Amino acid sequence: MKALFVAIALALLPTMCLPQMAAIHCDGDPVVSAESPLSSPIELLTQEGKPARLSEFRGTPLIINFWATWCPPCRRELPWFAAIQSKYGSKGLRVVGISMDEKDDPAVRELASQAGVNYTLLFGSLESSLELIGAQGLPITLYLDRSGKILHKSVGIANQQELERNAQEILR
Repeated sequence: MKALFVAIALALLPTMCLPQMAAIHCDGDPVVSAESPLSSPIELLTQEGKPARLSEFRGTPLIINFWATWCPPCRRELPWFAAIQSKYGSKGLRVVGISMDEKDDPAVRELASQAGVNYTLLFGSLESSLELIGAQGLPITLYLDRSGKILHKSVGIANQQELERNAQEILR
């Protein structure tokens, strides 16, 4: 039994970073949420250190990706989000990456540059962001329609087909 548990844990490790407890990949299942993250009072920071809030994106189809430089699956996803932003940005879609790293960490800018990040990059604290989204691991991606309703939530690494499908859905 113990060997089975270890095998399952090792199989899941490449798909998510777990700072606290295990998380589950939701495979794009609809999420019922009473409150939109756009209503959250959590204050984020821009790369320049200025305050920002998710409410600034109200009325926009939005993909919010919570990530960190120390999370290998998070790093793997960055170019996929850049491709989605390039493909659908002209249709109004916005991708917002919220880094759990320190805002002064040079690794964030370096990794974002290497990955071709062409979307909004903000900084948040791990505790407040995980409280906002109700999960205990990274990466986490939320897909919000124009009204701010969460249509999908992925915990763990997303795949390119899922990103594409969910991007098209939130643009409807």
